[in-house]
Amino acid sequence: MATPAAAAPEGRQPRARVSVPSVPAAVVGRPRVDALLADLVAAHPLTLVVAPAGSGKTTALAAWAAGSTVPVAWLSVDRFDDDPARLHRALLEALRIAVGSVSALDGLATPALGQSLADEHVAALVDALGGLGTDLVLVLDDVHELGGKGSVGLVRAVVEDVPPNVRLVLASRSDPALPLRRLRGDGLLGELRQDALAFDRSEVAALAATEPTPLTDPDVDRLRELTAGWPVALRLTLTALRGAADHGAPPSSTLGAMERPDVPLADYLVEEVLRGLPDELASFVLRATCSETADAATATLVGGPDGPRMLEECRRRALFLTTVGDRDDDVVLRWHALFAAQCQAILRRTDPEAYRATHRTLAPARARPRTSRRPSRTRAPPRTAGSRRGS
Repeated sequence: MATPAAAAPEGRQPRARVSVPSVPAAVVGRPRVDALLADLVAAHPLTLVVAPAGSGKTTALAAWAAGSTVPVAWLSVDRFDDDPARLHRALLEALRIAVGSVSALDGLATPALGQSLADEHVAALVDALGGLGTDLVLVLDDVHELGGKGSVGLVRAVVEDVPPNVRLVLASRSDPALPLRRLRGDGLLGELRQDALAFDRSEVAALAATEPTPLTDPDVDRLRELTAGWPVALRLTLTALRGAADHGAPPSSTLGAMERPDVPLADYLVEEVLRGLPDELASFVLRATCSETADAATATLVGGPDGPRMLEECRRRALFLTTVGDRDDDVVLRWHALFAAQCQAILRRTDPEAYRATHRTLAPARARPRTSRRPSRTRAPPRTAGSRRGS
């Protein structure tokens, strides 16, 4: 296929956007997650890393990439990449940084910023990936920033025609607009989700060991219970413990008195999670988390006729939900306890009447039997490392 004539270079990307991020020296190594990623990437043309804000997606990928024996091209996507020409340009630069000047990439062109990508530009990029002469992993971080048809279409085209020498890794806060069911069914998709990214007990212990005030084994267990291994929750809780220790309070007494809503996460949730949602969905989440579990019935109580649709959107966005079973042929989900407690604290502070009204509305649902007949399997995506659907 003829390669389009090269255009004059315009506006090079900031180096940080097109390079593997450096891993801070203070980050505790996680060989378990490194091994999961290595296995998934080796076995699948496409690997998804999907989890909410604060789950450590970028850190985990950067740590794995630092030890990769295969070149890794990295692009940190931002909202301006909804210009497909800009995304195309950034991809080329990330590839050139990873593999240097190679004939397959030299001379590839992209339209001027703001113009549409022609099919031949997309096809030439895919052909160039196959002609690199080396194996390569291409990581696109923060893919949830892409919403435009042109940019999403470019990613989809690369996914659909990725050559055998290239592995793709997409990190996102929610499932991207790709044919995931078909890719799963064909065995082409690996997935790393929130449960796998959460710190397990040994990793919490290793993180706690870096603190100036030692934590006992019961302290570590309590810390894991409070945070459910959510990386940002761990960091913020340890910061709170450090501050308490400066005033003479030992970790055991601070953790013993700490209730989930006391973990200093509310501001983070507002900024990084809830503010990134449509207003209607954010309002639904604040109210729906007043119930420990969620199903279509409780979603309808909280959100009206649109409640089940919004609950499904929460699942799609990986908003701290775990499938725990079913009731009356309806999937039953459980909210991450720390996330739910923080959302309730926010609702109680910002709209106390809505908080009280929601609890009154949910009272009938709480009176229902809370047993589930069996773990739900029909909606759990296969080939997922350490997670369940919606986690």
